[in-house]
Amino acid sequence: MINASAAENLRAFLAFCLLGAALGLLWSVLRGVRAHLSKKSALAVFLDAAFCVLAAFAVELCALSTYWGQVRAFHLFGAAAGFAAAASTLGRGVTAVVRGVLSLLLRLGRPIAGFFLRKGRAFGRFAAKKAANRLHSSRCILYNKSAVTGSQKRPCQKPAREALMHAGSAKE
Repeated sequence: MINASAAENLRAFLAFCLLGAALGLLWSVLRGVRAHLSKKSALAVFLDAAFCVLAAFAVELCALSTYWGQVRAFHLFGAAAGFAAAASTLGRGVTAVVRGVLSLLLRLGRPIAGFFLRKGRAFGRFAAKKAANRLHSSRCILYNKSAVTGSQKRPCQKPAREALMHAGSAKE
């Protein structure tokens, strides 16, 4: 049994009230983020689970630092009071600000993301064409011979020096 004075109990209670207020504001931020997600989204479930783990960890750390590692009922009442006070007063404004910022970012981000996606697709098509031209047949790569595709014969690309020498001997 711990014999704590009234001043120590009050200090621990106020520390848990502040912890609850901080957790209430964090919950309000997460509520603003979850407003842009579907209800059964994996990210929403992850955010809820991460908040619960963080809250439990924070309560235990606060208990370790203020009341010799023991959690009493009045600690939890203090944390609940701080959470309720912060979530119902400042939390509403925080949620509104987070929702507004996220909607603005999504509104601006979609055209920017679309631009980069179009450029990425164009580069992908360009790279695929280049690769197809360079590597049109595994037989050509392995044996440096003509590649037969269908009824057409396509010669392998020759290095520039050999092509010039071949062009010069063809004129003679």
